[in-house]
Amino acid sequence: MPINIIAVNRRKQLEAERDRLILDSVDDGIVSIGLDGNITLINGKAADMLQSVGDSVGSPVSELMPGSMMAEVAVSGRESLGKLITVNGRKFVINQRPIMLGGSSTGAVATIQPYDRVIRTAKIAQKNASKGLVAKYSLDDFMYADPMMEKVIEKARRYAATDSTILLSGETGTGKEILAHGIHHASHRRNGPFVSVNCSALPESLLESELFGYEPGAFTGSSREGKAGLFELADNGTIFLDEINSMPIEVQNVLLRVLQGKELRRVGGHDLLKVNVRVIAATNRNLVGEIHAGRMREDLYYRLNVLTIEVPPLRKHRGDIHYLTEHFLAKMAELNGTLPLELPDDCMTRLACLNWPGNTRELQHFAERLAVLMPPGDFDRTVFEELYSEVFHISEALGTEALPPVRPAAAHPSPVSPPPSAANAPLTKERIIEALAAAGGRKSRAAEILGVGRTTLWRAMSKYGIDTE
Repeated sequence: MPINIIAVNRRKQLEAERDRLILDSVDDGIVSIGLDGNITLINGKAADMLQSVGDSVGSPVSELMPGSMMAEVAVSGRESLGKLITVNGRKFVINQRPIMLGGSSTGAVATIQPYDRVIRTAKIAQKNASKGLVAKYSLDDFMYADPMMEKVIEKARRYAATDSTILLSGETGTGKEILAHGIHHASHRRNGPFVSVNCSALPESLLESELFGYEPGAFTGSSREGKAGLFELADNGTIFLDEINSMPIEVQNVLLRVLQGKELRRVGGHDLLKVNVRVIAATNRNLVGEIHAGRMREDLYYRLNVLTIEVPPLRKHRGDIHYLTEHFLAKMAELNGTLPLELPDDCMTRLACLNWPGNTRELQHFAERLAVLMPPGDFDRTVFEELYSEVFHISEALGTEALPPVRPAAAHPSPVSPPPSAANAPLTKERIIEALAAAGGRKSRAAEILGVGRTTLWRAMSKYGIDTE
């Protein structure tokens, strides 16, 4: 046999082995069938759950999973979710979906979970929700249009699939907390607790006891019953340590031991408690500089600096300023029950030239003030100039890098101005639907394709009865 054929066959064997290991590593059982209703694949978890004897591949799925609808799903192409079946006296919840290729169903795949595990997970999620220990945002809530931010979100999605410690760095107001929520929400820990801690907001004297808990009577004023710390509350979930650079050295020493040993000791206690917590830390400072200044332990830095994401300041992705301004104005209009305020192109361009030292948070507050102070349904340039002047002078005073200011007399195009041909074409219902399809449903991108502002698109969609959600 030629050497290249041997190499190809060996590579196929390795790929098949890799795929098998991936399927066997997930917590759910997985079974797939062809259109004939016979099993084409079953992973180890499914074989264990269903007590499959021998190789089930090639046998009818109805024999292994009586009561399932996999054969019907494969033929009809319609999914069946949350179906309860009983196999060998045990209850399972199965989600069944068709395998679509070229627009036609070629079979079906089912994911299988024990019923008691589903109920237990739901109870844990409900308990965490009642305590407020849940992620409030997903990665889809991170608003952006600039390709630079697309790379940031894509990296966050990849990191979410791991259990490694993550360090987020970036200036104040860039969205590090939303990103941390989103990473937890996208991870396998999503049903576990999410605990957010601002290390600079807690007094130094209380930070250690709040993070790691304390035993009864550990110090003056402590509870007689003792108290579980935030790390204990985050067990089997994620803890977000914001402004980690503000953590005192003494507390850093304790945190280092927790990260190294995955166990903690309450203040005033002797017993070691095991904790299964994923740590996401965030900083608005250069931590290497903090090490040189004696404010950060070098060994802790290396423990935190495993997977890193640098969230760029708004001035580094100015293309998002137009998009975010329209988004924030639209949200304010929704809250107030009014039409969104639409800014002239020259005003949008001037906003894109500011350096926004407070980043997205500062831009959001600016848009809120603008929406509140503008006359309903009208644009007042005097109000805009007053608010613009405030932000401009703050930017100058803080001295961050900025583009030259654009004065009102200079009529510059919008940062996302469309080609003239697109701007002059009639805005019909058909064109809107085509643009939304081409943009994958993203209204900001559809507006660019059509050559109109997002607010104009929103009004036209409302006029034609197209869903604006």
